[in-house]
Amino acid sequence: MDTYSITIDMSQDTVNNLAQYGYYLYAFKAVGSSIGGGQPTVWVQTQNFSLTTNVTWQEQFSAYTSTNTNLSDGTKITASATYPINLGSTLQVQSSTGTGSVVTTGIAGAIEIASQVNTQFTCGIGQTSSAGTNILCALPLFGNNIDAIQPIEKVMLTFATKAMSTGTVVYQAFAPALLVDMTGAPGNTRTVSYDLNSNWQANTQGWATQYGASTQLAPLLITTSPQMQDAAVASLRQVEVTRAQLAAEVEQISIPEGAYNNVTVTPIDGTGSLSGGTGTMASFGMFSCGSFDKNNLPQVSKNYTIIATNSSNGQLYQFPGNCVNAGATSDFK
Repeated sequence: MDTYSITIDMSQDTVNNLAQYGYYLYAFKAVGSSIGGGQPTVWVQTQNFSLTTNVTWQEQFSAYTSTNTNLSDGTKITASATYPINLGSTLQVQSSTGTGSVVTTGIAGAIEIASQVNTQFTCGIGQTSSAGTNILCALPLFGNNIDAIQPIEKVMLTFATKAMSTGTVVYQAFAPALLVDMTGAPGNTRTVSYDLNSNWQANTQGWATQYGASTQLAPLLITTSPQMQDAAVASLRQVEVTRAQLAAEVEQISIPEGAYNNVTVTPIDGTGSLSGGTGTMASFGMFSCGSFDKNNLPQVSKNYTIIATNSSNGQLYQFPGNCVNAGATSDFK
């Protein structure tokens, strides 16, 4: 796992004034995305700085969904569901609550968040830094669509008195800022300097770019990448191919009549999950199982994935079911 670091050198006077007047150090991190309309969020916020201050991070990621779809400036995005994830993997969103599971297939060097429900979310990735694991961006995720997100090793630094918590959407820089490109950095490290009066002006290296207060951040930190767009389209096509293949296979599945144990029911969209249940397959193709918790009953007309072990032959079967009756014992066709 690679580790990256930016060292900020400051004078005693600057550090004293930053502390006296209540300044915070902020960091934002860039991403490439398959969808437009995304916004950067505060990644690092700290008042823990001194003459030499290090901002470090690792290639350790998470993927999140949020039911808050408001991406207005100053909105705090709170993740509804968060999962550790590696590059090249996909978070499959399987519930209207934003929950799902991670599979180890996807786009090399990127993270996919794939919706399997008819619900809009906000989504994005987080990355671990010296300040903890916080989200980098907020992107719209529409129903049954895929967002592809690629971490980019560019970090924007700024000092400001305005208090903004991590995960907050920020449209404009609220003080002079420095964008540091880590591409090709020896040992994955860069060193910059900061002065409270001259700001970042001493940093004239080709990998350091200065920006003034009120600079729009999204064009600098959220890059809509044709490569990511093409990859997301290819993934969507593969999803449709897989669905068609599964549908064809389902038509060929013959589920034996009789009793079943170790029954698991998973909602495609909605409520009604079951684990470790028992069930019966009738001769006319009705599968009845339970017992469901009264606070987590299936929903009539909703689709479910059922996994069950036949009590007679010990074989495991997986098949789709549409709920036709909901209760402690529910029926699926």
